[in-house]
Order: sequence, then structure tokens, then C-alpha cells
Amino acid sequence: MALLEGLFRLVVSLSLAGSAATLLVLGAKAVWKDRLGTGWNYYVWTLPLVLYLVPFAFSLPAGAGKEAASAGVSSGAASAGAPASAAASQAVQGAAEAAAPGFFQLAAAWLEQAMPVLAWAWALGMVFTLAVRLVDNRSLGASLKKCAAPCSPEGRAHQKFQEALAEAGIPQGRVELVVCPGVESPLLLGLWKAKVVIPREDYSDSQLEMMLRHELTHYRCRDLWYKAAALVVAAIHWFNPLTRLMLRDLDRSCELCCDRRTTRGMSPSGRRKYGRMLLDVAQGSGEGREKSPAASQGAFLAMDKKELKRRLSLLRAAAGATPLDRAVSAALCLVVAAVGVVCSSAANPGPVFQELFSREELPVVASAGSREVPALWSGEASQPEAIPQPNPTDVPAQDQEPLQMQVVLSDEVQAAVAQAEAEAEAAEEAARQAAEQAAREAAEQAAQEAAQAEAAAGENGGGEAAEEPQEEPAEDAGEESGEDEGKSEEESLLEGLSWDGSFLWPVNGGYITCGFYGYYGHNAVDIAADAGTEIYAAATGVVTAASDVSVWPYGKSVTIQHGDGVVTRYAHCSQVLVSVGDYVEQGDLIALVGRTGNASGNHCHFEIKIGGVAQDPVNYIGSTRP
Repeated sequence: MALLEGLFRLVVSLSLAGSAATLLVLGAKAVWKDRLGTGWNYYVWTLPLVLYLVPFAFSLPAGAGKEAASAGVSSGAASAGAPASAAASQAVQGAAEAAAPGFFQLAAAWLEQAMPVLAWAWALGMVFTLAVRLVDNRSLGASLKKCAAPCSPEGRAHQKFQEALAEAGIPQGRVELVVCPGVESPLLLGLWKAKVVIPREDYSDSQLEMMLRHELTHYRCRDLWYKAAALVVAAIHWFNPLTRLMLRDLDRSCELCCDRRTTRGMSPSGRRKYGRMLLDVAQGSGEGREKSPAASQGAFLAMDKKELKRRLSLLRAAAGATPLDRAVSAALCLVVAAVGVVCSSAANPGPVFQELFSREELPVVASAGSREVPALWSGEASQPEAIPQPNPTDVPAQDQEPLQMQVVLSDEVQAAVAQAEAEAEAAEEAARQAAEQAAREAAEQAAQEAAQAEAAAGENGGGEAAEEPQEEPAEDAGEESGEDEGKSEEESLLEGLSWDGSFLWPVNGGYITCGFYGYYGHNAVDIAADAGTEIYAAATGVVTAASDVSVWPYGKSVTIQHGDGVVTRYAHCSQVLVSVGDYVEQGDLIALVGRTGNASGNHCHFEIKIGGVAQDPVNYIGSTRP
């Protein structure tokens, strides 16, 4: 089921990219019409076909992303040295998160729940479309077997066919000529065993010569394979109406291009004979006759009146495209390709099959098998075996320098933290001594007052006991509490946070399947693990965002602030176990691994930002990639 959903997400992203290219091509054809040439009108559909089938995604070089992140840490600004595209992607994601509560949040949750149903509907529709195509082919083959017969070897049609084969340079036996009275016009059928089918043999010599040249030109240029690829695309993207428009225009452009290639080098009289053949075939086909199923399966010669008029007018215009038209056609091709690739990269959901094929290639970190939160290490405490730590020998060569720089930075921060802790301990000791001194003085004063009270009672001769002094409410305490009423508990916790410079491996086991900027806009690492695996807080902090409702694209996620501008995010969870405002220690259980949101498999999307700039988590938690 996960594979089917991943395929559907990929097909939807490909359909968006191909639709953008299709609209551009249709718009260019509406503006320039036939000025750019029949060849451009026909073969320009190759670009949308590729975009409908092949996913594209930009990925930044590893060094560029890390240099930009380092520059952002040193300056403390979110935009310093960061790629403009990454900043734009983060801005869009932030806007989506801001608009998520309310209708959009419910819509995203509903769409996530309906994704399996949509995936199955797409798969069944594709199978049905392919089945209809296969049934049409089988019915066409059965009808040809009933009515088709080879041409007579002594007839004029066979002789003209042999001459046309020799002129086209096609070896004998590759293409067969058959006669079938049930077809409307001459056509070419068959991908592997090609057949030229003609309605009858009693055509004139000029008609036979021109129509056979036309069909063999289709064979030489592999037009049937081109159309077959377009039919496959239309079956995969059956829900997209633009693919049907593409198929219709491709069929018309195919005949126009074949006319140009067939009559290339002909004299004006030869082109007139070719045009006369088109008119004769069109009149012989008849407008009221029922169309044969072969018309939708092969390369057929006859068309309606409007297209026939267009073909004849193009035959009269023997001049080719001007240099300006060629330049415009090349520029339009570049624009269509660029827009399609950008749309494909922006809509690409990431590597769909990466997790499925990476389980055998990547070493898996063994899990402790316990559902308890692992203890943190400090002093003589030992490190948990289930949580891998950064090891310079396990990091690839290109990551050595950033890792060493990060270790030095961590040591400096830890030294500063140790000094601050020593000063805090000294201040605490002084405060404790002052409190003990004040307590002793208060005890002595109370003893003196008690003695005086007893003496006064003796002088009164056993009279009524003196009333005990009542303590007056402390006004200062009320004033101090009034000052703190304006601050919430969460704000107070955030003000006291200070990052100690270290992070914990956030998952109980697992391994990295997609690294930092493994594809466009991916400013984190994906740690794959089984569904329900524990996710821990990588450092001590306060939970500032916790969504137990799946919101696109992060699904169920947790965001923690650790002080000093350090923020971590844990996305695609199956369950969130903390709430906004919770104070969590390093290693506390906060969520469980899942595949909510834009996720093709069970994993934890672990993201680190320092000063608003995304960092490569591998520099802090190590890497299990070989």
C-alpha cells in the first residue's frame, strides 16, 4: 500500500509538470500556428511526454549548502549566505503552517486520510484504460484476419510497393502490403510486424505511388512508436484532460509532418499529384461512413475537411521556415523545457523508492528493544548502545572539516557552560550560608522574646496569657508576585534556556535514508525506522509547536526551542506525546515514528536551525551512511 501511495504522489507531481508544458505548447501553437514548421509542431510534444514520465529534482552541492549554513551561524541572520530558493521554500512552508489552523488544517487531514482511496482509484483507472486499448488492438487484429488478404504478386500495387521500398531503403520483408476492403483509407499498423493496409488495388499508378510513399515515411520515422508512447502517457495520466488534447493535436501534427517529409524534394507537379491523391482518398472515404477502429490505432491518411484544407494549403507553401522562425522555435523549446523542469522539481515529492531499496544497502543501527527512555550520559555514566554518537572515522571525507569545526565549537560552549555552572554553585553556596545565618538570628530573637513573655506572665501572677503576636501579611511578596503576572510560564522557561552545544540521536535506532538537501528544499535528514519507534528530544528545551493532527507537508510534528536561537523539528510522526509549553529534558520521549504528511515511508524528519538557518544534522549527530 505504501508503494501504491508513493507511485500516486509521483504521478500527480509528474502530471502537474506535464500539464504546464502542455499548456505552453498549445499556447505557442495558437499564437504562431504553422509558421514554425510542421516538424516543430510535431516533435515539440516530446518535451511534455518526457515531463509526464520522468521526474526532475534539483539538489544543491553538498559544499554549497554547508558553507551557506556556516555563514548563517556566524552572522546570526536567516538570509545570510542561504540559497534564495531554500529561503523561499522555507517562507512558503512557514506561510502554510501559519494558515494551517482551521479549514486548511482540516482539509489537509481529510486529504491525507483519503490518499489511499485516491491511489486505488488512480490504479484501477489506469488498468481499465490499458485494458480498453488492448481490447481495441485485439478486435482490430481479429477483423484484419477476417477481411485482409495479401496483394497479388502480379498486380500493380505489389510492383509499386516494391519500388517504394527500394526508394525508401527499407529491406524486403520488414513491411507487408495487404488489402482490406473494410478500412476507409490507407494506413500503417503494427509496431513489430508492420503492415501497410489499403482498401483496394485498383488505384491509379500515381495514387499508389503517393499513398505508399506516405505510409512508408511513417514507418521510417517511427511514428507508430511515438504515438504508442503518447498512448501510454495518456493511460497513466487518464485523469488529466490535457493528455487527450495532446493526443488529438499529436495525431494531426503527425500527418502534416509526414506530408512535408514525403513531398520534400518533389517538383510542383509532384506536390499537385500528392494533393490530388489526398482529395481522392478523402472523397472515397465518405463522411457518412462509420469509422473503423483502425483509425485510432494506426497512422491513417484521411482527415476531416478542415484538416484536409490545412494540409493542402501547407503543400502549396513550399518555402521552409525562416532563420527568425527557427530561432523562435528554439527559444520556445527552451522555455517549455525550463518551465516543465522547474514545475517538476517544485512538485517532486522526493525519492519514492529510496527507502524500499536502501534497506539492504545501508547498515541498520540496532535498537535496544526497550520502550523505556534511554538514560543520558554525564560524568561516569555510560552512553546508551541504542543511540549512535558522532564518530569522525564513520563520516565521509568531505564531512571531516565541518565536523571538526563543530566539535571545537561544542568544546568552547561546554567550557563556558562549566564556568557558568561553577559561578552558579558559588552563588548558591553563599545564598545558603546567608539563609542559615538569618535562620540562627531569627531563632535567637524568638528565644529572647519567649523568655521575656514568661517573665511578664510571672509578674502578672498567673493572669491571662499574653496574646501571641500575629504575623502581618508581607506586602513585598504581593508586589513581587504582581510583577510576574505579565509573564507566562512558557516565556519564563524560554528565557532561562541555554543550549549546551550537543545533540542526541533522536530515534531509538534507525538509519539515514535521505541526507541534507538530498533533493530540492529538503533541509533536514530522514531517519528511517519502524512505525511506532520512539523519538526523543535531541536536547533540553521547551515545546513551542506540537500538532497531533496531520498537516501537509510535515504531518504530525513537534518543534522544540533549546535557547540561543537553536530549534529542532521532528516531523511525519504517528503520534505526538507532548504539548505546547512542556519542558523536556534531553532524551525525553516526545513522539513516535510514522509516515503522516508528505512521506513515502516510516521515518523521522529531523531538522536543526540555528539563528533561523538550517544546519546539516549529520555534523551534530553523526551518520550511519557508508
